[in-house]
Amino acid sequence: MTPVQAIALRAIAKRAMADITSAWASPGIRNKSQRDAEARKILLSYEKRYGFSVPRIIVEIGIVNGRIKHD
Repeated sequence: MTPVQAIALRAIAKRAMADITSAWASPGIRNKSQRDAEARKILLSYEKRYGFSVPRIIVEIGIVNGRIKHD
């Protein structure tokens, strides 16, 4: 992956996480299965739009949030 792609992926991950958290804050989302369905829908839309796979976006979200350590 080129440095430009890595920077783009990081920006996409930040935007995806912001969309997911705002969707989770909506009044209709209450339990884990609803959150999972909403997050999956958002991640699939990002996969189609930008071409990065869902697992790659999830890993990058983990790195951005500090849950996954990146060397």
